[in-house]
Formats: sequence, C-alpha cells, structure tokens
Amino acid sequence: MAQKFLLIFLTITLSALSTLNVIAQPLFPAILIFGDSIVDTGNNNFIVSILSPNRADHPPYGKDFPTHKPTGRFSNGKLVPDLLAETLGLKESVPPFLDLGLLDKDLITGVNFGSAGSGFDDLTSVSTRGISMTKQVEYFKKYIQKIGMIVGEKKAKEIIKKALVVINAGTNDFVINYYDLPTRTLQYNITGYQDFVLNRVQSFIEELHELGCRTMIVSGLPPIGCLPIQMTARFELPKARKCLDDQNSDAKSYNQKLKKLLPHTQASFTGTRILYADIYTPFMDLVTNSEDNGFKVIDRGCCGTGYIETGSLCNVLTPTCKNASEFMFWDSAHPTEAVYQYVHDYLVEELGPQLIDGPKVSVSE
Repeated sequence: MAQKFLLIFLTITLSALSTLNVIAQPLFPAILIFGDSIVDTGNNNFIVSILSPNRADHPPYGKDFPTHKPTGRFSNGKLVPDLLAETLGLKESVPPFLDLGLLDKDLITGVNFGSAGSGFDDLTSVSTRGISMTKQVEYFKKYIQKIGMIVGEKKAKEIIKKALVVINAGTNDFVINYYDLPTRTLQYNITGYQDFVLNRVQSFIEELHELGCRTMIVSGLPPIGCLPIQMTARFELPKARKCLDDQNSDAKSYNQKLKKLLPHTQASFTGTRILYADIYTPFMDLVTNSEDNGFKVIDRGCCGTGYIETGSLCNVLTPTCKNASEFMFWDSAHPTEAVYQYVHDYLVEELGPQLIDGPKVSVSE
C-alpha cells in the first residue's frame, strides 16, 4: 500500500514539474520593438547630439531603474517592453539595437529599434531628428543579417517568424505635426490625417511581414489630451489645466479605425496574428480613478514644474518629486514606471489568451 501511494505521489509530482517546465519555456524566442519614446530604450543615445531634446541618457532619468542610472529611457524606470520581456521569460530588458556592445545572446532574444521623436509620418522624424519608422525597418534588415551570421540563415528566419513584434507609434505624428506644430493641417483635416497615418501603419506592417514577421501587436493612441505638455500648450493658468476633450476624441476615433484595419490586414496574410493593443483604456482608467490606483498627481510630471520639462529640460539640475510612484507622469510627456506597470498588466490580461491560443506559425510559411 505504501509503495502504491509513493508511486502515485511521484507520478503527480513529475507531472506537475513537467507542466511547470512547459510554462517556463518562453512563448516566443525573441521580442522586437518598433516605435517612439514610449518604447525607446536608448537608441537615440547613439544617433543625435547631446543637446538634443530627444535624449534621456542623463539624470534624473533612470532614477528608479535597477541600475539607478539613466539608460535613454524616457521614464524613471522600466518601460512596457522591458516588463513584457520579463513576463515572457526572455530577458530583464530589451536593449537598443544601436548599442555596439550587445552580445550574441542579446541579439538573438530580441532588440529595440524604437526612437524618441519617431512616428509613422516620416515628416515627424525630420523635425525631431529621431529614427523614422522607415529607417527602423532598414535597421531591422541589418539585424536579420547579424543574427544570420550568429545562428545561420535558416535559424534566423525561424527566430523572426516566431518572434513577438511590438509596434507603438503615432502620438508624435498628431502632437508634433498636427496639434502643436500644425504642419499637416495645411494638407489634411483630422479625418484625412488619421487616414494618412493609418495608411502608413498598414505599409509598415506589410514591410515587416515581407521580412518574415508573423506575430505583431500594434498599439493605438493614448489619451493625447491628458499629456501634461498638451495641457500646457492649451492653458495659460496652471490651475485651469484639464484633459483636452477634442484631442482625446481624435485619439479614440483613430483607435477605432486602427482596430478595424488590423483584422483586414491580418486576413490578407496566412498564418499571421496582428493584435490591437488598447492603451487608451488603461490610461484613462488611471486618469479617472487616480486615487484608487495610488496616484495623487495626474496633470503634471514629477520632473521640475512638470509642465514643460522633458528630454534636455529635465536634467541633473532639475528638482524632482519625492515619490514618483504617486505621479502618473515622470516628465511633461512620458509616464512613470508605475503607469507602465499598470498598462503592462492590462495588456497581458487582454492579449495573453490571444497570443497563447492564436494560430500556430510554421517555419515553412
């Protein structure tokens, strides 16, 4: 009887350990990131002058990062791509592709091509001197060649086809080209410009598919009108600050169009998953229920006055708040790590089942 009980116990234990081992295996061999400052982990450190407003490689940026040093991330700590890479069991953070010190293991498990100031509209990057989305694709081609030299061409193709691709851009297009510097308003009304940007989104996805990507997450816009920098541009008196309903409405209508576009795009490619990441909802949840989520300040950043400071204006001489976790924004345009964690948790809950249960991708496709 004792031997029978021991046999049953060992069988159950081994079965449990086997299950844990399966779960511990990463769902994806690599993670690849494209986009703007919300996902940029430091590429701009290598491509623009030290006086550029689109660099975050100086204190107080990175204050709450594990190393407590600035890395180029526009936040006090980690970004959603870093948190996602951890959740997927791939690595602790996603390094910038332009860092020449990357090891082979860093490359084959995924890198970041994002650049602060970038957008789907190439004109956006002209004014910010960021890496355009077009240029990010060119860097991606170089990345494919690099990992091909490390693991061989066949294995490189397999990594790309099974990698998780995250695309986050568009905010700068509207903020820089339409609202604050109304360059595109001479050509388009808001509906026309939304359609223009969405056309660029589709072209970008098609380019990545052509290069072998099969699983993509495409983020919508956040509530742009709730960014402190946008409030500052609209309101003269600090006490009058509030979210801009018109810009938030524009963001919501853009997101609805993107949400409809992605299934149609996916349908044109066999064996492909293209998922919509709703970042508007969790952001607005924090705005409307800030105190319930531990945030005391939602209309300005932790750095300096919080009204205009970002990039070079948020620097070692700029005072910061005592507790960044009580602020929704680290500077006037970028959230704190606490917000990124909240958004990450929301997206994992929303998209996790779709990623696990979605169609399998074969290497031969």
